Amino acid sequence: MAYFRASVTSSVTYKLKSYIRLKPALISKTAVPDDTCVLNVRGGEYKRHKNLILPMSYWERAIRNIREQAGVEKFLVVTDDVKYAKTIFPRYEVLRGGVGDCYAALYNARHLILSNSSFAYFPTKTSISKKFVIAPMHWARFGNPFKRWASPANLYDSWLWQDESGALHTYQACKAGRDVTEDYYRAHYFVRSTPDQLMNKGLRQFVPVPIRKFAKRLLSAIFPTRFG
Repeated sequence: MAYFRASVTSSVTYKLKSYIRLKPALISKTAVPDDTCVLNVRGGEYKRHKNLILPMSYWERAIRNIREQAGVEKFLVVTDDVKYAKTIFPRYEVLRGGVGDCYAALYNARHLILSNSSFAYFPTKTSISKKFVIAPMHWARFGNPFKRWASPANLYDSWLWQDESGALHTYQACKAGRDVTEDYYRAHYFVRSTPDQLMNKGLRQFVPVPIRKFAKRLLSAIFPTRFG
């Protein structure tokens, strides 16, 4: 946690911002102009689970929405997967830096289009600047036919939630559907995993780690939208 400075308070009315603060040096290092929108593109291992990868239609409609509603015309991509981001957004600048730089860019930006990755939660919520945030409706299962939130806990207030048609919804408009999803999960699911289940990696467990890493790098270089 070298990037953060923790501040402890005994007040029962504390806010998250009083616990997690970004170092001033990192804030100034990764400044984002007010006329620029940051796109938080998630690639990497998400590409092994196709339902987690957001379709291009999500990004295109979100870009249109933020242009129309906020007048933003400049875009910066923050990502865990530079090759993937450059492939799907060849015209936009992709931030090259470590985790701290990515965190700081999300923290500094006033306009954000987020993926379904919880990485963006803390820099967005702890920032002192007022933000215009678009996030994918239903979070990790965007566009699912059941209209269920894959994780009801991932509905956050003050953000705008974009559905598959490009329409934006407020927290209050989404809350009823989130509550229905939570009730459904409580009534139908009880998930329990044993250590053996958690450690089961299928055939991958028989392939030496160095070979798996080399194959992953090679495949991601050749097919950046499919492997990561």
